[in-house]
Amino acid sequence: MPSCCVLKCSNSSKKKYSMHCIPTDVKRRNIWVNNIGRSDLDPSKFSKYYVCGVHFAPEMWERQRVDGKKKLKSCAIPTIGLREKSTNIAHEILLMKRDPLSLNIDVKTEPAYKSDHDFLDNVLARDIEKIDSKTVNIAESFTELTRNIHNEEKENSVLIVSTPVSQEAIPVPLNMVDVKKVVEKPDGKIQKAMLEAKQAKLEAKEAKLKLQQASKIIDKLNKSNIRLMKRVKQLMYEKTKLIKEMCLKHSQNFEKILNDDQIKTLCRPSVRGDRWSNDTIQKALKLRSSCGSSGYKEILNQGIPLPSERTLRRRIKLNTNEEEKR
Repeated sequence: MPSCCVLKCSNSSKKKYSMHCIPTDVKRRNIWVNNIGRSDLDPSKFSKYYVCGVHFAPEMWERQRVDGKKKLKSCAIPTIGLREKSTNIAHEILLMKRDPLSLNIDVKTEPAYKSDHDFLDNVLARDIEKIDSKTVNIAESFTELTRNIHNEEKENSVLIVSTPVSQEAIPVPLNMVDVKKVVEKPDGKIQKAMLEAKQAKLEAKEAKLKLQQASKIIDKLNKSNIRLMKRVKQLMYEKTKLIKEMCLKHSQNFEKILNDDQIKTLCRPSVRGDRWSNDTIQKALKLRSSCGSSGYKEILNQGIPLPSERTLRRRIKLNTNEEEKR
């Protein structure tokens, strides 16, 4: 059973957590490993390391699928419950404002790939790195200037009372203005992102309303379909009932003219194999004797259920044999 490779996380697929393998793409894999904070992972066994679904933010998942499965986006990265950043950019900017002449300016920023919300921190870190080189050059030039002043004091043996340097002589305000501009850029991007988020929420609400309306229409259609099915069943029952009643009426009318075996023969496609009753045989003999052979054949051709001449001859022969035996 695969388990989560994040520190202090004991989730596994045995506990019914969704496990996700570290991606094979080099860039995404480096981002995952950096966010997880595990430098001891074996690069040759990355396919055996997994991260559970608890460490992924809601925006890292795809929208609700038709099959009901939850699936990560192709650009998803773990961001929840991981190690915190080692540096705080805002704290470094505050220190630079308080001590702009410091020579040991070292603003270190880790690549902030922990989530989509850290994109603005990346932009700010890159801009501060650009400012870093400018401030170091300014500080070095100021240091050389002060060193030259001290050398001149030693050579001329003149005691110079040190006075605080005016703010105009220090080119720090230019640097501070640049920092403010750099800070203002992410603010504009944050506002733009907030507007996009509000617009996305409005679109989601509209989609939800449309979905509710569609579900109501579907419910109405299902109810009407159920009512129609019930109506069809009722009509089918009434139809079968009417057919049975009509059959009973016709059978009663047929019984006045035909015998039971003749009525059964009418319901069959062929006359072969039918057993004729004595009453039907007697009726057929009377018709044959009165109409003759040709007249009787014409009656059979008209579709009237009567035994054939061969059946009549066989029945007459049987009757004569029985009488002789007696």
